[in-house]
Amino acid sequence: MRYLFISAALLLAACEKKQEPAKQMPLAGELYASVKDSLDLSHIETTTGKEGVLIYMAKFKGNPNRTYATSEKGDVLFTRYITDEKNATVEIQKGNEIATINIKDGQKRISSRTAVLDHGGKGFCQREAGESFSTCFKAETDEFCDSFISCIALATQPTVSIVIAIACSCNALK
Repeated sequence: MRYLFISAALLLAACEKKQEPAKQMPLAGELYASVKDSLDLSHIETTTGKEGVLIYMAKFKGNPNRTYATSEKGDVLFTRYITDEKNATVEIQKGNEIATINIKDGQKRISSRTAVLDHGGKGFCQREAGESFSTCFKAETDEFCDSFISCIALATQPTVSIVIAIACSCNALK
């Protein structure tokens, strides 16, 4: 029993999270550019993985259920949606791949899909050169509907669909 306690204490110490100043977080991962403005870089957590890999984690401003993590091995986005004690969804995004863990009534199901990459331009017009309105609208609604809340807004608030439609109605960007 004593060895079990010592082993558990060593394991916890090895995975201990530490607060680090934001300036020490490497910010060069492939996902970083798309999330940098949403991150709370005033509270960086670190943990050391196997083989001494240092992992930095930053939560999103105003959303404790989303975390950006980076290391010398790459970067990922973590998102969780907890419904109750038996139902939750966890998504891990690496590049444009998303692994999803759905827990329904305590039962786990894992699936994967390809993420919709950012579409359109940086201004209001989101239609790309040679693209039809319907293709643009589908890409933009897929991009907008990236969480349960945003999908509900898309389905219940006509203004959201109208703004997306107008952004896809302009002349295509060259």
